[in-house]
Amino acid sequence: MGNCKRVMAVGSAASTAASDCIGSKVNKRWHCHDELELHYFRRIRGKAFIGDYEKELDDENLFLVGPNVPHYWLTESPEGSRQEGFHCSLFFSDFNLVNSFQVLTEFGKLQLLLEDAKLGIEFKEPSVISGVGESMMDLQKMEGCAVVGGLFSVLDCLLEGKRQTLNSDDFIACNNNFESRSIERAIYYINNNFHEFITLDKAAAIANMSSAHFCRIFKRIHGVGFVDYLNKLRVEFACQLLAHLRKSVSSIAYECGYVSLSSFNRNFQKYMNQSPSEYRRQRVLMAASGTTDRQLPGRPSAGV
Repeated sequence: MGNCKRVMAVGSAASTAASDCIGSKVNKRWHCHDELELHYFRRIRGKAFIGDYEKELDDENLFLVGPNVPHYWLTESPEGSRQEGFHCSLFFSDFNLVNSFQVLTEFGKLQLLLEDAKLGIEFKEPSVISGVGESMMDLQKMEGCAVVGGLFSVLDCLLEGKRQTLNSDDFIACNNNFESRSIERAIYYINNNFHEFITLDKAAAIANMSSAHFCRIFKRIHGVGFVDYLNKLRVEFACQLLAHLRKSVSSIAYECGYVSLSSFNRNFQKYMNQSPSEYRRQRVLMAASGTTDRQLPGRPSAGV
């Protein structure tokens, strides 16, 4: 029976989680995350895609994928079948070694390993691949500080064998483009569905990112956070409706995607420095006097 063991060590807080799943449950979509991912495959048929690199899986494979590097694992098991093999993943946060440690050869090597991971790494030494795979499986039985010790033991083993970086230095710039395209997919969805109930988790899923990572990249690219962008978009649409339709304020609020009138009023006041009713009265007076000034909340270009 094929199965997957997943072990996670997050930052300096030691924790583990393990679950079983059939081989066909390997992630088959491009995705990226803030953590480094060490992924071990044994007797799994399929391909690994890491940035611009792709590789047919062998009897055993071991990859280290750096933070925010797009990747996915494609298995070839027929629908409903179970592969005879397993894979396990170890996720851990990136960390900067204390300066006083960097004079030590061992920590210098580890720092280089983490730098190489930004381009994706495949390990080539069969004994290292097998040994690390077994150690990763053992990690699921550990608790507390033992997980951190186990993580460093695994990293120490990785320093012993041959390894190959999988992308060129130019890939980092391409990776930024990948993130931009992923965010723009979410922007397109938001722009066309803002009048409906939209959650952060839904928008992040469209971009194939975790919610936390999505928020960081969204703000880096567009200069405002996801919630801020969505509210400005809704208030902008509300301004148009208030100026041209005689619907009630509450009806317009719901038509713009707000489920709470108080939330709508609060956000409108925040971005327009006046209430919806005051804005409507001002628009009526301006229309009567022939003034065409158009006051709308500032929102960065979405590029869609």
